Parts: sequence; C-alpha cells; structure tokens
Amino acid sequence: MPTIQSAVDLFQVLVTHPMAWRSFSIYGAYTALLALAVWRGGWAEQLAAGGSIVQFSAAFALSFADVYWPGIDRPWTHLASDAVFLALFLPLVSCSPRIWPLWFYAFNLMCPLSLAVMLLTPVGTAPFGTTRWIWMLCAMAALAAGVAARLVRPVARPV
Repeated sequence: MPTIQSAVDLFQVLVTHPMAWRSFSIYGAYTALLALAVWRGGWAEQLAAGGSIVQFSAAFALSFADVYWPGIDRPWTHLASDAVFLALFLPLVSCSPRIWPLWFYAFNLMCPLSLAVMLLTPVGTAPFGTTRWIWMLCAMAALAAGVAARLVRPVARPV
C-alpha cells in the first residue's frame, strides 16, 4: 500500500484504484437514495438514512485510521462502528410497524458478522470486501423499498 502523506496522495490512490469508479457509482446511487429518504421519507426512512450517513462517514474516516494512527487495527474499528450503528438502529426495528426496517437491519447485521468471521478465521480480507458490498446493496434495496412505498402511498403528516 502506498504511503499517504497529503490529500493529493489520497486523491491519486482513490482515483487510480481498480475498484474506485465502481465504488463511486454505487456510493453515488446510495447517496441519492439517502437524500431522497431524508427529503421525502417518513420518520423511519429519515432515521435509517441519517444513521447510514453517520455510519458511512465513520467507516470512511476509520478506513484511514491505520495510516494516521499506526497502532489502530482497521478491522476492529470497522466492527466497532458497525456495532454502534446497529445498537442505535435497534429501536427503529422494534418500534416501526413496517417490515422493511427489519430487512434493513438484518442486511446491515450481516456486515459485522462477516467481518467477525474474517477476524476469527484465516480467510483473508478479500471475501469480506465482497460480502460487505453484497450486504450493503441488499440493505440499499430494503431502504429503497421503504422509500418507494412512502412515495407511492404518502402518509398524511400531522401539522
């Protein structure tokens, strides 16, 4: 891995990485979905979108933690950020009368579980990267279903 000394080096690594453009397009679609959920969604969609924004921001910041703080182990920081997100999202799952938050929570729960398997077995990091993408896309589909249901059949908001 190249040494990152400045923001220009970070930009060059992000742009020249083979998975960068696919990542940017998927994250762009997910960002648009989160914006739509915050703008047109109900309380459940807004809470899920806000939690996802905070969790992705923390995961992005922690992905460079080992560069700036050499003593920090990256997988454990991701496991901690996922666990905090899931703990904060649990009240939504238990209070919402809709079914999509349960699927959203279940798919987001698979990310730290697959990370725990990676940490406890000698499989390496490649399978974790693949499973994280798969479960993120499934969680994105669950949130999209919740937003689409809200857009098709809007609920009257109290004044």
